[in-house]
Amino acid sequence: MCSFDVSTTGKHYNLDYLIELTEAATGYQLNHDEMMRVGSRAYNMLRMVAVREGCTSEDDDLPDRFKHEALDFGELGKNAVTQEKLDQMLSEYYEYRQWDKDGKPSDNLITKLNLPKWNKFHFKKFISL
Repeated sequence: MCSFDVSTTGKHYNLDYLIELTEAATGYQLNHDEMMRVGSRAYNMLRMVAVREGCTSEDDDLPDRFKHEALDFGELGKNAVTQEKLDQMLSEYYEYRQWDKDGKPSDNLITKLNLPKWNKFHFKKFISL
């Protein structure tokens, strides 16, 4: 699915087309809500693997260039992304994703998406699902 999203739909994201591609590849019939759930499950499983392997909010960072060089934002002018602004954006993003302050998916989200619980989240078991 990720290769469909990035290489086929690219910046012109089109959920209907992504559903069509996924249905052709899997044979499953999906509606918009189901496709969004598939994407959310995949994204959160990826994050769970990253967290399991040691990723924390400290790893969610921008290259120094973005924080020290002023980038041209058109009418908004030239600005660098301060660490304070980045921290604020990450906090808002984590809240939107239903992750805790360290970037770990919440237990409620894991239950809602029917993902493996943290204490049972092992790669071998994960692969066999």
